[in-house]
Amino acid sequence: MKMTDEGNKKVPWGLVLMGGGARGLAHIGLLEVLEGEGITPDVVTGTSMGAIVGGLYAAGLEARELRRLARDLDLKKYVPPRILAMVRKRNNPILNHFLFDFYIEKALGSKARKGGDRVENYLKNLTGDVQIENLPLKFGCNALDLVSGREHNFVSGPLYKAIRASMAYPVALDPARVRGRLFLDGGIVNNVPVRLAREIGAGKVVVSDIDRPVKPMAASRFKKTFEILERAYHIAVATATKEKLKEADLVLAIPLEVDVLDFSRNDYVMRKGWRAAEENVPAIKRLIGIE
Repeated sequence: MKMTDEGNKKVPWGLVLMGGGARGLAHIGLLEVLEGEGITPDVVTGTSMGAIVGGLYAAGLEARELRRLARDLDLKKYVPPRILAMVRKRNNPILNHFLFDFYIEKALGSKARKGGDRVENYLKNLTGDVQIENLPLKFGCNALDLVSGREHNFVSGPLYKAIRASMAYPVALDPARVRGRLFLDGGIVNNVPVRLAREIGAGKVVVSDIDRPVKPMAASRFKKTFEILERAYHIAVATATKEKLKEADLVLAIPLEVDVLDFSRNDYVMRKGWRAAEENVPAIKRLIGIE
């Protein structure tokens, strides 16, 4: 590829992977296209599912390996059928897909919890004790520090703990405990960590945008406190996200009508990411100074 930037050097650039649960698997399709084009970001930042995908990618997993992991995200493989049936009687998708731990504990007793934090253990099995500062690519992710009430950026320390903190979706997962502090999902305070990407070295920033716009809903839909809180949370995050996107140099919008916790259409979601990336390859190359 011919370098067009002054000094014959391409512009250091960062890829920001937004949080969005199941929709975040679209980032994998985007990474597949970039790999095929021989384009590698110098910096990767992410939130929640974006932190998972981005962190594993920065640690050296190729997109095809991420795709394999994504296809493995099926509750039927991990939850006994009778427990899964109990969970799916619930109407709210968050309770349907994430609170099965409660049912497992209720059905199997305290033995279900003897393994500790199963999400953290799973991430540690994937990444080992690798430290963020030692990753092949510069990486950072964010979380909400419940103690200080502020956004916290993870740019050093164990990768698995940083990802676990960034993905601690309220109600669905317990807060992550790191060095005596409690953390929740980074998307609560900033679902688009563009500034973090610039702080750790990105001259230009591309955002993989999987946000779903807030649509009007009938008042009759809000019958329970939890449903009202969920709606308010969605509106607050969407409003903040709209402003944060203005800080990026290029936004790749990936339209997805998929619920945050609907992991039943993972291949479809990844294809959507792949298509959006394909359409934007020329724009990415222009932005970072290669052709």
